[in-house]
Amino acid sequence: MNRTALPALLIIGALAVAGCGGAPSGHAGDHQAAPSSTAASSTTQPPASGSAFTIEYENGYRTVVTFTAEQLGRLTGQRLEAGTVEAVTAELGKAETWTAQGKLAGYAGQLSSAARAEQSRIKRTLGDLVSGKADRLRAHIGHNRHQTRAHFGTEHG
Repeated sequence: MNRTALPALLIIGALAVAGCGGAPSGHAGDHQAAPSSTAASSTTQPPASGSAFTIEYENGYRTVVTFTAEQLGRLTGQRLEAGTVEAVTAELGKAETWTAQGKLAGYAGQLSSAARAEQSRIKRTLGDLVSGKADRLRAHIGHNRHQTRAHFGTEHG
C-alpha cells in the first residue's frame, strides 16, 4: 500500500463512523433520529410480488427507494395516469400512506414532509412517468443517529 493510501483510508473510515451526512435540508420533520433497525449495506433488491417499492440501496446511513407507476398505484391506491397526478402527489404527502410500508414506515414523517415540500418536482416526475420520459420516482433517505431527511427525484433506466 502506498504512503498516501493508508491516511486516506483512515480518514474515510473516520467519516463513515462519524456519520457525516451533509447539512440539514430545512424540511420540517427532517431532524429526527433514524429508526433503530438500519440494515447492513445492500444493493438492489427485486420487489416482492405486489410490493409498493423497490429498495435500490441501503446501508446504515442511506436508503434509496424507487417506485414504478404500478408500485405507486399500490402505494397510494390511485392508478397513475395524467388525470391522477395531483391525487397521487397528495397521497404521497400523507404520513398514513407510508406507515403500512414495512421498512419505510419508520421514515413516514420524513417521506410525507418531503413529498409536501417537493410537490412540484414530484408532479413533474409523475408526469414524466405517465408520458414514458422517466422510469421511476426515487426517494433518497439520509439517516444517521442524529437526523433523518428525505428527498424525491427522478430515476431514468
